[in-house]
Amino acid sequence: SKPQLQVFNDCQQEYFPFKTFCNYKFPNGKGFIYLDVAIPELFLNFEYDGKFFHSLENKHYDPIKEQERDNYLISQGWEVIRIKED
Repeated sequence: SKPQLQVFNDCQQEYFPFKTFCNYKFPNGKGFIYLDVAIPELFLNFEYDGKFFHSLENKHYDPIKEQERDNYLISQGWEVIRIKED
């Protein structure tokens, strides 16, 4: 999404010279999960929570799975920062 790309660009500038990745593929023991914006060297993950996808009206959104995903990343040493759309 456009806002996610803005987070990516902001992180590239703020955390230079560390490499910043958009839609970073990370193994989770069952396959892979994709992190919106990741800086692997710093174990930082920025998730952009847009209104459309993160709405209970969206049948594909599962807040329990989302929390399990965050907990997994945290257990692997990552910091998860969620940015919510107004």
